[in-house]
Amino acid sequence: MKSGRCGAKNDSRLNDIRDGDGRGSDGRESSSSGTGGGDNDIGASASPSDSSSEVPKRSIVRRAATMQEEEPTKPKHVFVKSVVCGGLAGCVAKTVVAPLERLRILRQVEERGTFASAASRVWRQEGFVGFWTGNSANLARIAPARGLAFATNDLLKRRFCDNSFLTGGLAGLLSTAATYPLDLVRGRQAGHVGATSKNFAAALFHFARTDGLRSLYGGAAPTLLGAIPFEGVKFGVFDFCQKKRHTKTPASKATDGAVAGLVAGLTTFPNDTIRRLLQQRHAPYEGYLDCASKLLHAHGPARLYAGLTPNLLKAVPSAGLQFFTFEFLKDRLL
Repeated sequence: MKSGRCGAKNDSRLNDIRDGDGRGSDGRESSSSGTGGGDNDIGASASPSDSSSEVPKRSIVRRAATMQEEEPTKPKHVFVKSVVCGGLAGCVAKTVVAPLERLRILRQVEERGTFASAASRVWRQEGFVGFWTGNSANLARIAPARGLAFATNDLLKRRFCDNSFLTGGLAGLLSTAATYPLDLVRGRQAGHVGATSKNFAAALFHFARTDGLRSLYGGAAPTLLGAIPFEGVKFGVFDFCQKKRHTKTPASKATDGAVAGLVAGLTTFPNDTIRRLLQQRHAPYEGYLDCASKLLHAHGPARLYAGLTPNLLKAVPSAGLQFFTFEFLKDRLL
Protein backbone atom coordinates (compact mmCIF):
# COMPACT_ATOMS: atom_id res chain seq x y z
CA MET A 1 0.00 0.00 0.00
CA LYS A 2 2.70 2.33 0.96
CA SER A 3 4.55 1.64 -2.21
CA GLY A 4 1.41 2.33 -4.19
CA ARG A 5 0.89 5.58 -2.40
CA CYS A 6 4.48 6.57 -2.94
CA GLY A 7 4.21 5.75 -6.61
CA ALA A 8 1.08 7.82 -6.89
CA LYS A 9 2.79 10.73 -5.16
CA ASN A 10 5.76 10.37 -7.45
CA ASP A 11 3.49 10.30 -10.47
CA SER A 12 1.72 13.45 -9.28
CA ARG A 13 5.03 15.20 -8.71
CA LEU A 14 6.18 14.24 -12.18
CA ASN A 15 2.96 15.60 -13.60
CA ASP A 16 3.43 18.85 -11.65
CA ILE A 17 6.98 19.21 -12.94
CA ARG A 18 5.83 18.52 -16.47
CA ASP A 19 3.04 21.02 -16.07
CA GLY A 20 5.53 23.58 -14.71
CA ASP A 21 7.90 22.90 -17.55
CA GLY A 22 5.08 23.30 -19.98
CA ARG A 23 4.01 26.51 -18.38
CA GLY A 24 7.62 27.63 -18.32
CA SER A 25 8.07 26.74 -21.93
CA ASP A 26 4.78 28.31 -22.76
CA GLY A 27 5.84 31.40 -20.78
CA ARG A 28 9.11 31.52 -22.58
CA GLU A 29 7.43 31.05 -25.90
CA SER A 30 4.90 33.68 -25.13
CA SER A 31 7.61 36.02 -23.96
CA SER A 32 9.67 35.26 -27.01
CA SER A 33 6.68 35.67 -29.18
CA GLY A 34 5.93 38.85 -27.30
CA THR A 35 9.42 39.97 -27.90
CA GLY A 36 9.21 39.07 -31.50
CA GLY A 37 5.93 40.87 -31.71
CA GLY A 38 7.57 43.84 -30.02
CA ASP A 39 10.37 43.79 -32.56
CA ASN A 40 7.86 43.59 -35.34
CA ASP A 41 5.92 46.42 -33.78
CA ILE A 42 9.08 48.51 -33.49
CA GLY A 43 10.01 47.74 -37.04
CA ALA A 44 6.53 48.59 -38.17
CA SER A 45 6.47 51.81 -36.19
CA ALA A 46 10.03 52.78 -37.18
CA SER A 47 9.12 53.71 -40.70
CA PRO A 48 6.45 56.27 -39.71
CA SER A 49 8.73 57.80 -37.09
CA ASP A 50 11.62 57.99 -39.55
CA SER A 51 9.40 59.60 -42.16
CA SER A 52 8.05 62.02 -39.59
CA SER A 53 11.59 62.85 -38.43
CA GLU A 54 12.57 63.63 -42.01
CA VAL A 55 9.98 66.43 -42.09
CA PRO A 56 11.64 68.63 -39.44
CA LYS A 57 15.03 67.80 -40.91
CA ARG A 58 13.87 69.05 -44.30
CA SER A 59 12.39 72.17 -42.74
CA ILE A 60 15.65 72.84 -40.90
CA VAL A 61 17.62 72.46 -44.13
CA ARG A 62 15.22 74.80 -45.91
CA ARG A 63 15.47 77.32 -43.07
CA ALA A 64 19.28 77.18 -43.11
CA ALA A 65 19.31 77.67 -46.87
CA THR A 66 16.94 80.63 -46.50
CA MET A 67 19.15 82.17 -43.82
CA GLN A 68 22.20 81.76 -46.04
CA GLU A 69 20.37 83.52 -48.85
CA GLU A 70 19.23 86.31 -46.54
CA GLU A 71 22.60 86.88 -44.83
CA PRO A 72 24.23 88.68 -47.79
CA THR A 73 21.22 90.98 -48.25
CA LYS A 74 21.02 92.12 -44.64
CA PRO A 75 24.45 93.82 -44.56
CA LYS A 76 23.60 95.50 -47.86
CA HIS A 77 20.53 97.07 -46.32
CA VAL A 78 22.56 98.15 -43.29
CA PHE A 79 25.26 99.61 -45.54
CA VAL A 80 22.75 101.53 -47.68
CA LYS A 81 21.05 102.95 -44.59
CA SER A 82 24.42 103.94 -43.18
CA VAL A 83 25.22 105.74 -46.44
CA VAL A 84 21.93 107.66 -46.18
CA CYS A 85 22.54 108.57 -42.53
CA GLY A 86 26.11 109.69 -43.22
CA GLY A 87 25.08 111.68 -46.29
CA LEU A 88 22.34 113.53 -44.43
CA ALA A 89 24.68 114.21 -41.51
CA GLY A 90 27.28 115.66 -43.85
CA CYS A 91 24.76 117.89 -45.64
CA VAL A 92 23.38 119.32 -42.40
CA ALA A 93 26.83 120.07 -40.99
CA LYS A 94 28.30 121.54 -44.18
CA THR A 95 25.35 123.82 -44.83
CA VAL A 96 25.58 125.28 -41.33
CA VAL A 97 29.31 126.04 -41.63
CA ALA A 98 29.37 126.92 -45.36
CA PRO A 99 30.23 130.64 -44.84
CA LEU A 100 33.28 129.73 -42.76
CA GLU A 101 34.25 127.12 -45.34
CA ARG A 102 34.13 129.76 -48.10
CA LEU A 103 36.31 132.19 -46.17
CA ARG A 104 38.74 129.45 -45.26
CA ILE A 105 39.30 128.50 -48.91
CA LEU A 106 39.75 132.16 -49.89
CA ARG A 107 42.44 132.59 -47.24
CA GLN A 108 44.21 129.44 -48.42
CA VAL A 109 44.44 130.35 -52.11
CA GLU A 110 45.17 134.07 -51.71
CA GLU A 111 48.59 135.27 -50.60
CA ARG A 112 47.35 138.45 -48.94
CA GLY A 113 44.42 139.56 -46.90
CA THR A 114 42.79 138.61 -43.66
CA PHE A 115 39.72 136.73 -42.58
CA ALA A 116 37.80 140.01 -42.15
CA SER A 117 38.91 141.42 -45.53
CA ALA A 118 37.83 138.24 -47.32
CA ALA A 119 34.40 138.42 -45.65
CA SER A 120 34.09 142.10 -46.62
CA ARG A 121 34.88 141.43 -50.30
CA VAL A 122 32.40 138.57 -50.51
CA TRP A 123 29.70 140.75 -48.95
CA ARG A 124 30.34 143.67 -51.33
CA GLN A 125 30.62 141.70 -54.57
CA GLU A 126 28.29 138.77 -54.05
CA GLY A 127 26.03 139.70 -51.17
CA PHE A 128 24.77 137.47 -48.36
CA VAL A 129 24.27 134.42 -50.58
CA GLY A 130 27.89 134.71 -51.69
CA PHE A 131 28.97 133.07 -48.46
CA TRP A 132 27.30 129.89 -49.72
CA THR A 133 28.98 130.00 -53.16
CA GLY A 134 30.14 126.50 -53.98
CA ASN A 135 27.89 124.96 -51.34
CA SER A 136 25.68 123.22 -53.90
CA ALA A 137 28.74 121.50 -55.33
CA ASN A 138 29.88 120.83 -51.78
CA LEU A 139 26.59 119.14 -50.92
CA ALA A 140 26.66 117.09 -54.11
CA ARG A 141 30.11 115.95 -53.04
CA ILE A 142 29.61 115.70 -49.30
CA ALA A 143 26.46 113.55 -49.41
CA PRO A 144 28.11 110.56 -51.11
CA ALA A 145 31.53 111.27 -49.58
CA ARG A 146 30.38 111.38 -45.95
CA GLY A 147 27.83 108.65 -46.55
CA LEU A 148 30.48 106.31 -47.96
CA ALA A 149 33.00 107.29 -45.27
CA PHE A 150 30.67 106.57 -42.34
CA ALA A 151 29.21 103.41 -43.87
CA THR A 152 32.57 102.00 -44.98
CA ASN A 153 34.11 102.70 -41.59
CA ASP A 154 31.29 100.82 -39.84
CA LEU A 155 31.50 97.96 -42.34
CA LEU A 156 35.26 97.57 -41.93
CA LYS A 157 34.91 97.63 -38.15
CA ARG A 158 32.27 94.89 -38.25
CA ARG A 159 34.08 92.64 -40.70
CA PHE A 160 37.81 93.14 -40.13
CA CYS A 161 39.07 95.06 -37.10
CA ASP A 162 37.94 97.49 -34.42
CA ASN A 163 40.80 99.96 -34.96
CA SER A 164 39.03 103.14 -36.04
CA PHE A 165 42.30 104.88 -36.90
CA LEU A 166 42.90 102.24 -39.58
CA THR A 167 39.32 101.71 -40.77
CA GLY A 168 38.63 105.45 -40.81
CA GLY A 169 41.71 106.10 -42.95
CA LEU A 170 40.74 103.44 -45.49
CA ALA A 171 37.14 104.68 -45.53
CA GLY A 172 38.34 108.23 -46.14
CA LEU A 173 40.60 107.12 -48.99
CA LEU A 174 37.82 105.22 -50.77
CA SER A 175 35.16 107.90 -50.34
CA THR A 176 37.51 110.69 -51.43
CA ALA A 177 38.62 108.82 -54.55
CA ALA A 178 34.98 108.26 -55.54
CA THR A 179 33.97 111.92 -55.18
CA TYR A 180 37.16 113.88 -55.95
CA PRO A 181 35.98 115.64 -59.17
CA LEU A 182 33.14 117.26 -57.22
CA ASP A 183 35.59 118.39 -54.55
CA LEU A 184 37.75 119.92 -57.28
CA VAL A 185 34.84 121.92 -58.72
CA ARG A 186 33.80 123.08 -55.28
CA GLY A 187 37.36 124.22 -54.50
CA ARG A 188 37.64 126.18 -57.75
CA GLN A 189 34.26 127.84 -57.28
CA ALA A 190 34.86 128.84 -53.68
CA GLY A 191 38.44 129.97 -54.35
CA HIS A 192 37.46 133.02 -56.46
CA VAL A 193 35.20 135.97 -55.83
CA GLY A 194 32.74 137.33 -58.39
CA ALA A 195 33.37 135.58 -61.70
CA THR A 196 32.51 131.96 -60.91
CA SER A 197 29.61 129.88 -62.17
CA LYS A 198 27.08 129.10 -59.43
CA ASN A 199 25.92 125.90 -61.14
CA PHE A 200 28.32 123.13 -60.15
CA ALA A 201 27.06 120.79 -62.91
CA ALA A 202 27.79 123.43 -65.58
CA ALA A 203 31.18 124.09 -64.00
CA LEU A 204 31.98 120.38 -63.97
CA PHE A 205 31.23 119.98 -67.68
CA HIS A 206 33.05 123.23 -68.46
CA PHE A 207 36.26 122.10 -66.78
CA ALA A 208 36.04 118.66 -68.40
CA ARG A 209 35.46 120.17 -71.85
CA THR A 210 38.13 122.88 -71.72
CA ASP A 211 40.83 121.14 -69.69
CA GLY A 212 40.07 117.48 -70.35
CA LEU A 213 38.77 114.71 -68.11
CA ARG A 214 42.19 114.22 -66.61
CA SER A 215 42.05 117.74 -65.20
CA LEU A 216 39.18 116.68 -62.93
CA TYR A 217 41.77 114.79 -60.88
CA GLY A 218 44.23 117.67 -60.65
CA GLY A 219 45.81 117.69 -57.20
CA ALA A 220 44.29 114.29 -56.44
CA ALA A 221 47.48 112.80 -54.98
CA PRO A 222 47.74 115.12 -51.94
CA THR A 223 43.98 114.95 -51.48
CA LEU A 224 43.88 111.16 -51.46
CA LEU A 225 46.96 110.84 -49.27
CA GLY A 226 45.67 113.54 -46.95
CA ALA A 227 42.32 111.79 -46.57
CA ILE A 228 43.98 108.81 -44.87
CA PRO A 229 45.36 110.66 -41.82
CA PHE A 230 42.50 113.16 -41.67
CA GLU A 231 39.68 110.61 -41.59
CA GLY A 232 41.75 108.13 -39.61
CA VAL A 233 42.47 110.68 -36.88
CA LYS A 234 38.88 111.92 -36.87
CA PHE A 235 37.22 108.51 -36.57
CA GLY A 236 39.93 107.23 -34.25
CA VAL A 237 39.75 110.14 -31.80
CA PHE A 238 35.95 109.99 -31.76
CA ASP A 239 35.87 106.28 -30.92
CA PHE A 240 38.66 106.71 -28.36
CA CYS A 241 36.69 109.43 -26.56
CA GLN A 242 33.48 107.40 -26.73
CA LYS A 243 35.12 104.31 -25.20
CA LYS A 244 36.34 106.38 -22.27
CA ARG A 245 32.80 107.45 -21.39
CA HIS A 246 30.60 105.39 -19.10
CA THR A 247 27.41 106.87 -20.52
CA LYS A 248 26.97 107.95 -24.13
CA THR A 249 24.55 110.83 -24.62
CA PRO A 250 23.79 112.96 -27.69
CA ALA A 251 25.74 115.81 -26.10
CA SER A 252 28.77 113.57 -25.51
CA LYS A 253 28.72 112.39 -29.14
CA ALA A 254 28.62 115.98 -30.38
CA THR A 255 31.44 116.97 -28.02
CA ASP A 256 33.64 114.02 -28.94
CA GLY A 257 33.00 114.67 -32.63
CA ALA A 258 34.07 118.29 -32.18
CA VAL A 259 37.27 117.21 -30.41
CA ALA A 260 37.97 114.75 -33.23
CA GLY A 261 37.51 117.49 -35.83
CA LEU A 262 39.82 119.82 -33.91
CA VAL A 263 42.66 117.28 -33.67
CA ALA A 264 42.29 116.17 -37.30
CA GLY A 265 42.18 119.77 -38.54
CA LEU A 266 45.32 120.80 -36.67
CA THR A 267 47.39 117.82 -37.76
CA THR A 268 46.51 117.81 -41.47
CA PHE A 269 45.93 121.50 -42.32
CA PRO A 270 49.26 122.16 -44.16
CA ASN A 271 48.48 119.32 -46.55
CA ASP A 272 45.04 120.81 -47.13
CA THR A 273 46.55 124.19 -48.04
CA ILE A 274 48.85 122.62 -50.62
CA ARG A 275 46.13 120.53 -52.21
CA ARG A 276 43.83 123.57 -52.52
CA LEU A 277 46.53 125.49 -54.34
CA LEU A 278 47.18 122.57 -56.70
CA GLN A 279 43.45 122.38 -57.50
CA GLN A 280 43.37 125.93 -58.88
CA ARG A 281 43.46 126.35 -62.65
CA HIS A 282 46.89 127.28 -64.07
CA ALA A 283 48.54 126.75 -60.69
CA PRO A 284 52.25 127.77 -60.99
CA TYR A 285 53.49 124.58 -59.37
CA GLU A 286 54.89 121.40 -60.83
CA GLY A 287 53.71 119.16 -58.05
CA TYR A 288 53.26 118.68 -54.33
CA LEU A 289 56.90 119.08 -53.29
CA ASP A 290 57.43 122.04 -55.61
CA CYS A 291 54.39 123.80 -54.16
CA ALA A 292 55.47 123.16 -50.58
CA SER A 293 59.06 124.32 -51.17
CA LYS A 294 57.99 127.52 -52.95
CA LEU A 295 55.53 128.40 -50.20
CA LEU A 296 58.10 127.81 -47.48
CA HIS A 297 60.80 129.76 -49.34
CA ALA A 298 58.60 132.77 -50.15
CA HIS A 299 56.44 133.05 -47.05
CA GLY A 300 57.75 130.72 -44.38
CA PRO A 301 55.89 127.97 -42.45
CA ALA A 302 53.10 130.37 -41.52
CA ARG A 303 51.89 130.31 -45.15
CA LEU A 304 50.96 126.65 -44.78
CA TYR A 305 48.59 127.62 -41.96
CA ALA A 306 46.87 130.48 -43.76
CA GLY A 307 43.17 130.16 -43.06
CA LEU A 308 43.65 127.92 -40.02
CA THR A 309 41.38 130.04 -37.82
CA PRO A 310 38.28 129.87 -40.05
CA ASN A 311 39.11 126.22 -40.72
CA LEU A 312 39.00 125.35 -37.04
CA LEU A 313 35.93 127.53 -36.52
CA LYS A 314 34.12 125.47 -39.15
CA ALA A 315 35.79 122.06 -38.62
CA VAL A 316 35.00 121.79 -34.91
CA PRO A 317 31.22 122.38 -35.11
CA SER A 318 31.02 120.57 -38.45
CA ALA A 319 32.54 117.37 -37.08
CA GLY A 320 30.40 117.60 -33.95
CA LEU A 321 27.23 117.99 -36.02
CA GLN A 322 28.23 115.19 -38.36
CA PHE A 323 28.85 112.61 -35.65
CA PHE A 324 25.80 113.69 -33.65
CA THR A 325 23.45 113.59 -36.66
CA PHE A 326 24.87 110.30 -37.94
CA GLU A 327 24.52 108.54 -34.58
CA PHE A 328 21.06 110.05 -34.08
CA LEU A 329 19.79 108.84 -37.48
CA LYS A 330 21.55 105.47 -37.20
CA ASP A 331 19.87 104.71 -33.85
CA ARG A 332 16.49 105.28 -35.46
CA LEU A 333 16.95 103.73 -38.90
CA LEU A 334 19.26 100.75 -38.29
